[in-house]
Amino acid sequence: MIDVLHLSARDNQGGAARATYRLHKGLRALGVDSRMLVQKKVTEDHTVRGPTGLVGSMSDHARRTLDALPVHLYRGRDGEIFSPAWLPDRLAPRIAAADPEVVNLHWVAGGFLNPKTVGRIERPTVWTLHDMWPFTGGCHYTKSCTKYEHGCEACPHLCSDDLGDLSHSTWTRKHEAWGDCELTVVAPSHWLADCARDSALFGDARIEVIPNGLDTTAFRPQHQGSAHGRFGIDEDTKLVCFGADWTTQRKGVDLLYDALDALETPATEFTVVVFGRADESATPETDVDVRTVGFINGEDLRALYRDAAVIVVPSRQEAFGQTASEALASGTPVVAFDATGPRHIVDHLETGFLAEPFDSTELARGIDWVLSDEERLARLSERARSVAEARFDVDVVARQYRALYDDLL
Repeated sequence: MIDVLHLSARDNQGGAARATYRLHKGLRALGVDSRMLVQKKVTEDHTVRGPTGLVGSMSDHARRTLDALPVHLYRGRDGEIFSPAWLPDRLAPRIAAADPEVVNLHWVAGGFLNPKTVGRIERPTVWTLHDMWPFTGGCHYTKSCTKYEHGCEACPHLCSDDLGDLSHSTWTRKHEAWGDCELTVVAPSHWLADCARDSALFGDARIEVIPNGLDTTAFRPQHQGSAHGRFGIDEDTKLVCFGADWTTQRKGVDLLYDALDALETPATEFTVVVFGRADESATPETDVDVRTVGFINGEDLRALYRDAAVIVVPSRQEAFGQTASEALASGTPVVAFDATGPRHIVDHLETGFLAEPFDSTELARGIDWVLSDEERLARLSERARSVAEARFDVDVVARQYRALYDDLL
Protein backbone atom coordinates (compact mmCIF):
# COMPACT_ATOMS: atom_id res chain seq x y z
CA MET A 1 0.00 0.00 0.00
CA ILE A 2 1.38 3.41 -0.98
CA ASP A 3 1.59 5.98 1.81
CA VAL A 4 1.19 9.59 0.60
CA LEU A 5 0.94 12.83 2.55
CA HIS A 6 -0.75 15.82 0.87
CA LEU A 7 0.12 19.35 1.98
CA SER A 8 -2.60 21.93 1.35
CA ALA A 9 -3.42 25.22 3.07
CA ARG A 10 -6.99 23.98 3.54
CA ASP A 11 -8.75 20.67 3.12
CA ASN A 12 -12.07 21.56 1.48
CA GLN A 13 -12.49 25.33 1.20
CA GLY A 14 -11.72 27.00 -2.10
CA GLY A 15 -11.26 25.53 -5.56
CA ALA A 16 -7.72 24.22 -5.08
CA ALA A 17 -8.58 22.69 -1.70
CA ARG A 18 -11.68 20.97 -3.10
CA ALA A 19 -9.62 19.49 -5.93
CA THR A 20 -7.05 18.25 -3.41
CA TYR A 21 -9.64 16.75 -1.08
CA ARG A 22 -11.39 15.00 -3.98
CA LEU A 23 -8.07 13.45 -4.99
CA HIS A 24 -7.37 12.44 -1.39
CA LYS A 25 -10.72 10.63 -1.14
CA GLY A 26 -10.30 9.08 -4.57
CA LEU A 27 -6.89 7.67 -3.62
CA ARG A 28 -8.23 6.22 -0.38
CA ALA A 29 -11.01 4.53 -2.35
CA LEU A 30 -8.26 2.81 -4.38
CA GLY A 31 -6.55 1.55 -1.23
CA VAL A 32 -3.82 4.21 -1.06
CA ASP A 33 -2.97 5.31 2.49
CA SER A 34 -3.61 8.98 1.73
CA ARG A 35 -3.42 11.63 4.44
CA MET A 36 -3.60 15.42 4.46
CA LEU A 37 -1.73 18.05 6.47
CA VAL A 38 -3.39 21.47 6.39
CA GLN A 39 -3.22 24.95 7.90
CA LYS A 40 -6.99 25.13 8.35
CA LYS A 41 -9.24 22.08 8.66
CA VAL A 42 -12.94 22.46 7.86
CA THR A 43 -14.00 18.81 7.52
CA GLU A 44 -14.50 16.15 10.21
CA ASP A 45 -12.26 13.74 8.30
CA HIS A 46 -9.88 11.93 10.67
CA THR A 47 -7.37 11.42 7.84
CA VAL A 48 -6.85 15.20 7.69
CA ARG A 49 -4.52 16.73 10.29
CA GLY A 50 -4.62 20.42 11.14
CA PRO A 51 -6.05 22.97 13.59
CA THR A 52 -9.85 23.07 13.70
CA GLY A 53 -12.59 25.39 14.86
CA LEU A 54 -11.83 28.87 16.19
CA VAL A 55 -8.15 28.09 16.73
CA GLY A 56 -7.77 26.93 13.15
CA SER A 57 -9.59 29.94 11.74
CA MET A 58 -7.60 32.41 13.85
CA SER A 59 -4.27 30.77 13.02
CA ASP A 60 -5.06 30.64 9.31
CA HIS A 61 -6.19 34.27 9.26
CA ALA A 62 -3.17 35.45 11.24
CA ARG A 63 -0.66 33.66 9.02
CA ARG A 64 -2.31 34.88 5.82
CA THR A 65 -2.38 38.44 7.16
CA LEU A 66 1.24 38.41 8.33
CA ASP A 67 2.47 36.80 5.13
CA ALA A 68 0.89 39.59 3.08
CA LEU A 69 2.40 42.45 5.10
CA PRO A 70 5.39 43.08 2.77
CA VAL A 71 3.00 43.38 -0.17
CA HIS A 72 1.35 46.44 1.40
CA LEU A 73 4.57 48.41 0.96
CA TYR A 74 3.71 48.55 -2.75
CA ARG A 75 0.87 51.05 -2.78
CA GLY A 76 0.42 51.03 -6.55
CA ARG A 77 -0.01 47.25 -6.80
CA ASP A 78 -2.95 45.67 -8.60
CA GLY A 79 -5.67 43.78 -6.76
CA GLU A 80 -4.43 40.28 -7.57
CA ILE A 81 -3.23 37.96 -4.80
CA PHE A 82 0.55 38.00 -4.20
CA SER A 83 2.19 35.61 -1.73
CA PRO A 84 5.79 36.26 -0.63
CA ALA A 85 5.93 33.17 1.64
CA TRP A 86 8.37 34.69 4.11
CA LEU A 87 6.97 33.31 7.38
CA PRO A 88 8.84 30.40 9.01
CA ASP A 89 6.92 27.16 9.39
CA ARG A 90 7.16 23.91 11.36
CA LEU A 91 6.26 21.58 8.54
CA ALA A 92 9.56 19.74 8.05
CA PRO A 93 9.48 17.93 11.43
CA ARG A 94 5.76 17.20 11.03
CA ILE A 95 6.39 15.65 7.62
CA ALA A 96 9.25 13.61 9.04
CA ALA A 97 7.07 12.42 11.94
CA ALA A 98 4.32 11.36 9.52
CA ASP A 99 6.97 9.33 7.63
CA PRO A 100 5.16 9.09 4.27
CA GLU A 101 6.60 7.34 1.23
CA VAL A 102 5.57 10.24 -1.03
CA VAL A 103 4.84 13.90 -0.29
CA ASN A 104 2.38 15.69 -2.59
CA LEU A 105 2.37 19.48 -2.37
CA HIS A 106 -0.71 21.39 -3.52
CA TRP A 107 -1.77 25.03 -2.87
CA VAL A 108 0.59 25.88 -0.01
CA ALA A 109 0.70 29.70 -0.07
CA GLY A 110 -1.09 32.01 2.36
CA GLY A 111 1.55 31.65 5.07
CA PHE A 112 1.44 27.85 5.15
CA LEU A 113 4.78 26.82 3.64
CA ASN A 114 8.15 28.56 3.55
CA PRO A 115 10.19 27.71 0.41
CA LYS A 116 13.06 26.40 2.56
CA THR A 117 10.84 23.53 3.70
CA VAL A 118 10.66 22.09 0.18
CA GLY A 119 14.41 21.51 0.17
CA ARG A 120 14.16 19.69 3.50
CA ILE A 121 11.66 17.05 2.40
CA GLU A 122 13.52 13.75 2.31
CA ARG A 123 10.95 11.84 0.32
CA PRO A 124 9.96 11.69 -3.36
CA THR A 125 7.99 14.89 -3.83
CA VAL A 126 5.16 15.67 -6.26
CA TRP A 127 3.93 19.23 -6.66
CA THR A 128 0.42 19.56 -8.07
CA LEU A 129 0.00 23.03 -9.57
CA HIS A 130 -3.27 24.82 -8.89
CA ASP A 131 -2.01 28.12 -10.28
CA MET A 132 1.32 29.65 -11.36
CA TRP A 133 2.64 30.62 -7.90
CA PRO A 134 5.15 27.74 -7.45
CA PHE A 135 7.30 29.05 -10.33
CA THR A 136 6.79 32.85 -10.02
CA GLY A 137 8.13 35.54 -7.71
CA GLY A 138 4.88 35.68 -5.76
CA CYS A 139 1.96 36.24 -8.13
CA HIS A 140 -0.53 33.43 -8.69
CA TYR A 141 -1.35 34.39 -12.26
CA THR A 142 1.08 36.38 -14.37
CA LYS A 143 -1.34 38.02 -16.85
CA SER A 144 0.95 38.82 -19.80
CA CYS A 145 4.21 38.88 -17.82
CA THR A 146 6.81 36.22 -18.71
CA LYS A 147 9.60 37.22 -16.35
CA TYR A 148 9.20 33.90 -14.51
CA GLU A 149 10.95 32.33 -17.49
CA HIS A 150 14.25 33.90 -16.42
CA GLY A 151 13.86 35.23 -12.87
CA CYS A 152 11.37 37.73 -11.51
CA GLU A 153 12.15 41.42 -10.93
CA ALA A 154 10.50 44.82 -11.39
CA CYS A 155 7.12 43.15 -10.96
CA PRO A 156 4.19 44.64 -12.90
CA HIS A 157 1.75 43.26 -10.31
CA LEU A 158 3.51 45.34 -7.68
CA CYS A 159 3.80 48.27 -10.09
CA SER A 160 7.52 48.15 -9.33
CA ASP A 161 10.52 49.19 -11.42
CA ASP A 162 12.97 47.95 -8.78
CA LEU A 163 15.14 45.06 -10.00
CA GLY A 164 15.55 43.93 -6.39
CA ASP A 165 11.90 44.15 -5.35
CA LEU A 166 9.77 41.65 -3.42
CA SER A 167 9.18 39.50 -6.50
CA HIS A 168 12.93 39.13 -7.02
CA SER A 169 13.66 38.24 -3.39
CA THR A 170 10.78 35.73 -3.32
CA TRP A 171 11.89 34.12 -6.59
CA THR A 172 15.49 33.96 -5.35
CA ARG A 173 14.46 32.22 -2.12
CA LYS A 174 12.51 29.66 -4.13
CA HIS A 175 15.47 29.08 -6.45
CA GLU A 176 17.83 28.59 -3.52
CA ALA A 177 15.37 26.27 -1.76
CA TRP A 178 14.45 23.87 -4.56
CA GLY A 179 16.68 24.70 -7.47
CA ASP A 180 18.49 21.37 -7.03
CA CYS A 181 15.55 19.29 -5.81
CA GLU A 182 14.19 16.43 -7.92
CA LEU A 183 10.59 17.54 -7.92
CA THR A 184 7.92 15.92 -10.05
CA VAL A 185 5.40 18.49 -11.21
CA VAL A 186 1.77 17.71 -12.09
CA ALA A 187 -0.22 20.30 -14.03
CA PRO A 188 -3.99 19.96 -14.53
CA SER A 189 -3.80 21.39 -18.06
CA HIS A 190 -1.35 21.34 -20.95
CA TRP A 191 -1.28 25.15 -20.89
CA LEU A 192 -0.04 25.24 -17.29
CA ALA A 193 2.41 22.42 -17.99
CA ASP A 194 3.89 24.44 -20.86
CA CYS A 195 4.23 27.48 -18.59
CA ALA A 196 6.05 25.35 -16.01
CA ARG A 197 8.38 23.95 -18.68
CA ASP A 198 9.21 27.50 -19.78
CA SER A 199 9.93 28.61 -16.21
CA ALA A 200 13.39 28.96 -14.76
CA LEU A 201 12.36 27.14 -11.57
CA PHE A 202 10.73 24.04 -13.09
CA GLY A 203 12.27 23.92 -16.56
CA ASP A 204 14.39 20.85 -15.72
CA ALA A 205 11.72 19.03 -13.70
CA ARG A 206 9.66 16.05 -14.75
CA ILE A 207 6.25 17.48 -15.66
CA GLU A 208 3.10 15.41 -16.09
CA VAL A 209 -0.44 16.46 -17.04
CA ILE A 210 -3.29 15.02 -14.95
CA PRO A 211 -6.62 16.89 -14.76
CA ASN A 212 -8.45 17.72 -11.57
CA GLY A 213 -11.00 15.05 -10.67
CA LEU A 214 -14.57 15.20 -9.48
CA ASP A 215 -17.31 12.90 -8.23
CA THR A 216 -19.43 12.24 -11.30
CA THR A 217 -22.08 10.55 -9.15
CA ALA A 218 -22.66 13.89 -7.42
CA PHE A 219 -22.38 16.06 -10.54
CA ARG A 220 -24.75 14.32 -12.95
CA PRO A 221 -27.63 15.20 -15.29
CA GLN A 222 -30.48 13.55 -13.37
CA HIS A 223 -32.87 16.07 -11.88
CA GLN A 224 -33.56 16.08 -8.16
CA GLY A 225 -35.36 19.37 -7.82
CA SER A 226 -35.35 22.39 -10.10
CA ALA A 227 -32.89 25.27 -9.81
CA HIS A 228 -35.63 27.44 -11.32
CA GLY A 229 -37.80 26.83 -8.28
CA ARG A 230 -34.92 27.25 -5.85
CA PHE A 231 -34.09 30.71 -7.20
CA GLY A 232 -37.56 31.89 -8.19
CA ILE A 233 -37.10 31.80 -11.96
CA ASP A 234 -39.83 30.87 -14.47
CA GLU A 235 -39.53 27.22 -15.50
CA ASP A 236 -39.68 28.07 -19.22
CA THR A 237 -36.70 30.43 -19.01
CA LYS A 238 -33.30 29.18 -20.12
CA LEU A 239 -30.49 29.67 -17.61
CA VAL A 240 -27.14 31.10 -18.66
CA CYS A 241 -24.82 30.65 -15.67
CA PHE A 242 -21.50 32.17 -14.65
CA GLY A 243 -19.35 31.43 -11.59
CA ALA A 244 -18.06 34.87 -10.61
CA ASP A 245 -15.18 36.38 -8.75
CA TRP A 246 -15.63 40.11 -9.08
CA THR A 247 -12.43 40.81 -7.17
CA THR A 248 -10.18 39.87 -10.08
CA GLN A 249 -10.16 40.96 -13.71
CA ARG A 250 -8.80 37.53 -14.59
CA LYS A 251 -12.27 35.95 -14.32
CA GLY A 252 -13.57 38.08 -17.20
CA VAL A 253 -16.71 39.60 -15.71
CA ASP A 254 -16.31 42.58 -18.05
CA LEU A 255 -16.02 40.28 -21.07
CA LEU A 256 -19.17 38.41 -20.07
CA TYR A 257 -21.27 41.57 -19.79
CA ASP A 258 -19.98 42.85 -23.12
CA ALA A 259 -21.03 39.50 -24.60
CA LEU A 260 -24.50 39.69 -23.04
CA ASP A 261 -25.12 43.01 -24.78
CA ALA A 262 -24.04 41.45 -28.11
CA LEU A 263 -26.36 38.41 -27.97
CA GLU A 264 -28.85 37.82 -30.77
CA THR A 265 -30.99 35.53 -28.60
CA PRO A 266 -33.91 37.66 -27.30
CA ALA A 267 -33.37 38.74 -23.70
CA THR A 268 -36.88 37.50 -22.84
CA GLU A 269 -35.81 33.88 -23.48
CA PHE A 270 -33.13 33.54 -20.81
CA THR A 271 -31.95 34.65 -17.39
CA VAL A 272 -28.33 35.00 -16.36
CA VAL A 273 -27.55 33.48 -12.96
CA VAL A 274 -24.29 34.64 -11.36
CA PHE A 275 -22.99 32.59 -8.43
CA GLY A 276 -19.90 33.02 -6.29
CA ARG A 277 -18.21 36.22 -5.16
CA ALA A 278 -20.50 38.65 -6.96
CA ASP A 279 -21.10 42.33 -6.20
CA GLU A 280 -24.57 43.52 -7.19
CA SER A 281 -23.61 47.15 -6.53
CA ALA A 282 -20.96 46.86 -9.23
CA THR A 283 -23.17 45.11 -11.81
CA PRO A 284 -22.72 46.72 -15.25
CA GLU A 285 -25.83 48.10 -16.90
CA THR A 286 -27.53 45.64 -19.22
CA ASP A 287 -31.01 44.92 -20.50
CA VAL A 288 -30.59 41.24 -19.63
CA ASP A 289 -32.20 39.78 -16.50
CA VAL A 290 -29.26 39.02 -14.18
CA ARG A 291 -29.73 37.26 -10.83
CA THR A 292 -26.86 37.06 -8.35
CA VAL A 293 -27.22 34.22 -5.85
CA GLY A 294 -23.91 34.52 -3.97
CA PHE A 295 -21.91 31.56 -2.72
CA ILE A 296 -23.79 28.30 -3.17
CA ASN A 297 -22.72 24.68 -2.80
CA GLY A 298 -24.17 21.25 -2.30
CA GLU A 299 -27.47 20.50 -4.01
CA ASP A 300 -28.11 24.18 -4.84
CA LEU A 301 -24.96 24.28 -6.96
CA ARG A 302 -25.55 20.87 -8.53
CA ALA A 303 -29.15 21.81 -9.40
CA LEU A 304 -27.95 25.00 -11.05
CA TYR A 305 -25.42 23.10 -13.15
CA ARG A 306 -28.09 20.57 -14.19
CA ASP A 307 -30.75 23.10 -15.10
CA ALA A 308 -28.49 25.52 -16.94
CA ALA A 309 -28.65 25.59 -20.72
CA VAL A 310 -25.05 26.76 -20.81
CA ILE A 311 -22.23 27.62 -18.40
CA VAL A 312 -20.02 30.52 -19.48
CA VAL A 313 -16.35 30.60 -18.40
CA PRO A 314 -14.95 33.90 -19.75
CA SER A 315 -11.66 33.75 -17.80
CA ARG A 316 -8.51 35.28 -19.20
CA GLN A 317 -6.34 32.78 -17.30
CA GLU A 318 -7.29 29.52 -15.56
CA ALA A 319 -4.99 26.75 -14.40
CA PHE A 320 -7.80 24.28 -15.12
CA GLY A 321 -11.37 25.49 -14.75
CA GLN A 322 -13.36 23.27 -12.36
CA THR A 323 -16.57 25.12 -13.14
CA ALA A 324 -16.25 23.85 -16.71
CA SER A 325 -15.59 20.22 -15.76
CA GLU A 326 -18.40 20.21 -13.17
CA ALA A 327 -20.77 21.60 -15.80
CA LEU A 328 -19.84 18.92 -18.35
CA ALA A 329 -20.36 16.19 -15.75
CA SER A 330 -23.82 17.66 -15.17
CA GLY A 331 -24.56 17.37 -18.88
CA THR A 332 -24.32 21.12 -19.49
CA PRO A 333 -22.29 22.54 -22.39
CA VAL A 334 -19.66 25.21 -21.73
CA VAL A 335 -18.74 28.36 -23.63
CA ALA A 336 -15.23 29.60 -22.92
CA PHE A 337 -12.26 31.16 -24.64
CA ASP A 338 -9.87 28.98 -26.62
CA ALA A 339 -7.05 29.67 -24.17
CA THR A 340 -5.35 28.48 -20.97
CA GLY A 341 -7.00 25.72 -18.92
CA PRO A 342 -10.55 25.63 -20.36
CA ARG A 343 -9.33 24.91 -23.89
CA HIS A 344 -8.25 21.48 -22.60
CA ILE A 345 -11.64 20.79 -20.99
CA VAL A 346 -14.08 21.87 -23.71
CA ASP A 347 -14.13 20.10 -27.08
CA HIS A 348 -15.11 22.77 -29.60
CA LEU A 349 -18.55 22.17 -31.13
CA GLU A 350 -18.78 18.80 -29.33
CA THR A 351 -19.18 19.68 -25.65
CA GLY A 352 -19.45 23.43 -26.03
CA PHE A 353 -17.90 26.36 -27.85
CA LEU A 354 -14.38 27.83 -27.69
CA ALA A 355 -14.36 31.49 -28.67
CA GLU A 356 -11.47 33.47 -30.07
CA PRO A 357 -9.52 34.93 -27.11
CA PHE A 358 -10.62 37.39 -25.76
CA ASP A 359 -13.33 38.60 -28.09
CA SER A 360 -16.67 39.30 -26.40
CA THR A 361 -18.48 39.22 -29.74
CA GLU A 362 -17.18 35.70 -30.35
CA LEU A 363 -18.18 34.74 -26.80
CA ALA A 364 -21.70 35.97 -27.58
CA ARG A 365 -21.70 33.95 -30.80
CA GLY A 366 -20.88 30.84 -28.80
CA ILE A 367 -23.71 31.43 -26.34
CA ASP A 368 -26.15 32.04 -29.20
CA TRP A 369 -24.94 28.88 -30.94
CA VAL A 370 -25.69 26.75 -27.88
CA LEU A 371 -29.08 28.35 -27.14
CA SER A 372 -30.43 28.44 -30.71
CA ASP A 373 -30.99 24.74 -31.42
CA GLU A 374 -32.72 22.35 -28.99
CA GLU A 375 -31.59 19.19 -30.81
CA ARG A 376 -28.00 20.44 -30.84
CA LEU A 377 -28.26 21.26 -27.15
CA ALA A 378 -29.36 17.69 -26.41
CA ARG A 379 -26.40 16.28 -28.37
CA LEU A 380 -23.97 18.61 -26.62
CA SER A 381 -25.37 17.55 -23.26
CA GLU A 382 -25.01 13.84 -23.97
CA ARG A 383 -21.47 14.24 -25.25
CA ALA A 384 -20.50 16.48 -22.32
CA ARG A 385 -21.50 13.83 -19.81
CA SER A 386 -19.62 11.02 -21.57
CA VAL A 387 -16.44 13.11 -21.86
CA ALA A 388 -16.57 14.08 -18.18
CA GLU A 389 -16.95 10.46 -17.10
CA ALA A 390 -14.00 9.37 -19.24
CA ARG A 391 -11.60 12.20 -18.38
CA PHE A 392 -12.52 13.81 -15.08
CA ASP A 393 -14.06 11.14 -12.87
CA VAL A 394 -12.05 11.09 -9.65
CA ASP A 395 -11.44 7.35 -9.95
CA VAL A 396 -9.81 7.88 -13.38
CA VAL A 397 -7.70 10.75 -12.02
CA ALA A 398 -6.70 8.94 -8.80
CA ARG A 399 -5.50 5.95 -10.80
CA GLN A 400 -3.19 8.22 -12.78
CA TYR A 401 -1.74 9.62 -9.55
CA ARG A 402 -1.33 6.15 -8.09
CA ALA A 403 0.59 5.08 -11.21
CA LEU A 404 2.82 8.15 -10.84
CA TYR A 405 3.54 7.37 -7.18
CA ASP A 406 4.32 3.75 -8.12
CA ASP A 407 6.76 4.97 -10.74
CA LEU A 408 8.53 7.30 -8.31
CA LEU A 409 8.91 4.51 -5.75
